[in-house]
Amino acid sequence: MRLMSLKASVFASFTQLLPRDRLKTTGCASTSGAPCFECAYERQEKVDEISNGFGALVAGFRLTKKSMAPQNPLTAMALKSRVARRLFALLAPLLLGYLSEGHAQQDSVDREDYHSAVEYCRGNVSRPIALSSDGRVLCFDGDVVPNLDVSRARDLKENGFFVVRSFGGTIAPAIALSDIIRDRRATVVIYDYCFSACSNYFLIASYQAYALKGALVVWGSDESYDPTFPFCTVSVWEWKRTRDGGPKLHRYCRPTLRDQAAYRAILSEQVRFFRERTVDPSFEPPPDSFHVRKIVRNLWNVYTETGVHHDIGWTINPRYVPRLFKTKIVYEAYPESQDEVNDMVARLHLNIRVIYDP
Repeated sequence: MRLMSLKASVFASFTQLLPRDRLKTTGCASTSGAPCFECAYERQEKVDEISNGFGALVAGFRLTKKSMAPQNPLTAMALKSRVARRLFALLAPLLLGYLSEGHAQQDSVDREDYHSAVEYCRGNVSRPIALSSDGRVLCFDGDVVPNLDVSRARDLKENGFFVVRSFGGTIAPAIALSDIIRDRRATVVIYDYCFSACSNYFLIASYQAYALKGALVVWGSDESYDPTFPFCTVSVWEWKRTRDGGPKLHRYCRPTLRDQAAYRAILSEQVRFFRERTVDPSFEPPPDSFHVRKIVRNLWNVYTETGVHHDIGWTINPRYVPRLFKTKIVYEAYPESQDEVNDMVARLHLNIRVIYDP
C-alpha cells in the first residue's frame, strides 16, 4: 500500500508539471477555450507513457523487494533510494522532451507574430510612429528627433509589439518612448537596422527584444550616449581603462553655463535608465566587449597617424548580452563574420566602419 501511495503521489506531482496552458498558446484549442480532441489525445499519450513507466518500475520494485527481503532500515532505505533514482532517470527525459516540444512550438508562434508585425510596419503607415487599428503593434521608423511626439505610444496595448527601424537620434525622447514601451510590457522587434539611440535605448527598453534575420544592430561612440550633446560643440576624446583591463574610448565635453540645467536633467534620466536596465549598476555606455575595444584602439591609432577618420561602430555577440542587460535579447540570426557585416553596411550605403564581434 505504501508503494502504491508513493507511486500515486510522485505521479501526480509530475503530471501537474505538464504545461496544460500550452494547448492554448500553440493554437490547439476550440473556440470555447477547451482543448481540441487532437491535443487532448496527444497529451494523454504522454501521460500514459509516464504512467506505464511507473507501472513497470513498481512491478520491478516488487520483485526486487521479494528477492532482497531487507531486514534492517538501512537496507530498506538504500532500496528506496535506488527506486527513486530509477524513477527520475525514466521521467526526466520524458518530461523534458515534452516541455522542449512546447517551447519549440511556442517559439514558432512567436516568430510568426514578429514577422507579421514587421510586415505591417513596412506597409503604408504613417511615419515615424504608427499604431495598428487593434492597438497591438506600434511602429517606429525614422530618426529620434528632439521634438518627437510620443503620445501615440500610450495607446499601445499591454504585451503588444514595438517594431523599430532607426539610425538613432537624441537621448531625451528615446528614453521617454522607451519608458512607455516598458510600461506596456511590449516586445521590441528590430528589423533592417538599429543604430545609435535605437540600440542604446530602444533595444533594451522593455523586458524582451527580438532582432529579425538580416537586422544590423550597432553600438558606437557617438552623441546618442553623450548627455552633453547638443549642449556643446567642442569635445575631447580620451582613453579610459576599464575594470577588465581594456582601454575604452570616452567622449568628454563640458556644456556652456546656460545649458547646465538641461544637461543635468538629461544626465539624471540617462543614469536612471541604465540603472534600471543593465546588470552592472556602474555600467558606462556604450556597451562593448574586450575584443571590440582592442579593434577600436587599433583603428583609432591608424586614423590618428593617417589623419583620415571614419565613424566607428560595432556589434555585440549575443553571448555577452546576459552580463550587460536585464532585457532578454534574441537574434533570429546573428551575423557570422566580418564579411557579412560589411555586406550589410554596404547595402545600407553607410560611410561607417562596423566591427564584427565574434
